[in-house]
Amino acid sequence: GEIIAVQNQVKLIVDTAPADLYILVPYGDPWYGPITRTTDSNTFLQAVNELAAGGGGDQPEMVWSALQLALANTPDYSSLYLFTDAGGKDYKLMNGDFALAQDKDIMCTTVFSYFNDVLDGSPNTDDTDYMRLATVSGGEFLTIDDFSVDNVITIIE
Repeated sequence: GEIIAVQNQVKLIVDTAPADLYILVPYGDPWYGPITRTTDSNTFLQAVNELAAGGGGDQPEMVWSALQLALANTPDYSSLYLFTDAGGKDYKLMNGDFALAQDKDIMCTTVFSYFNDVLDGSPNTDDTDYMRLATVSGGEFLTIDDFSVDNVITIIE
């Protein structure tokens, strides 16, 4: 269910706002990558459609490492979408990611699912950190239920 929703939402973004460059950095625990970097939307969507959710419920994940790799490979003045349902176990990279997004003027929008309970008190990041990412980068914080074509159009305008 949830991974299919993400795949559908990514297709909506690609169909609504075609880009010159598409970057995908999958992540889990304890891994992230490899990066897919392409100018071809079909190649990108194929990579997205090959994503599969692991067993689930084993968060936190390597969110901030994956975001750092994506930011480093994203051109300045771009938009980036982070889809997640988990906190980041690599939270020590978080402030560096915030700074990199600001330095490169990359607008980061997080599409967050509350499928996993990230507010479990463990030393990882939670939804407030993703809200902060959106704030410092000029992006948005959306729940997966709030995601729509109207949000995509608003973000890219």
